[in-house]
Amino acid sequence: MVWEPKRKTRKERALKVLQVVVFILSLLIVLGSFGILIYYKFYPRSSIFISPLGKQKANLQKSDIEKNLLKANITFNKITINSDSSFVVYLSDGSEVIFSSKKDIQSQISSLQFIRSRLTIEGKRFKSLDFRFDKPLIVF
Repeated sequence: MVWEPKRKTRKERALKVLQVVVFILSLLIVLGSFGILIYYKFYPRSSIFISPLGKQKANLQKSDIEKNLLKANITFNKITINSDSSFVVYLSDGSEVIFSSKKDIQSQISSLQFIRSRLTIEGKRFKSLDFRFDKPLIVF
């Protein structure tokens, strides 16, 4: 009498395949959860990163504005930096000018000189002048 291994039926093979699939899926779920836990452990939850170089660049531009305004003989009281990185220059006559940090400062100051000269000829004074847009916005 020769011993022969028992042949598995179709149901037994399907059950074995199902067990392997369930094992692999549960293994993937456990490893994925572990990966997510490690990710949140070692990476900060907020994506806000404040660079100290940003303030340095803004201060450099602020000093550039001061130099260019003095060179253009435009008197001002103070310069502040807005949250959108624009600069607000308070002129000595009580008006304010908003310069964009994304545009060339020298060309904005040249435009300011031109606009002031034209309005002086017309006998008008502006309250606010905004250079952040394509065309300057003047408020009287």
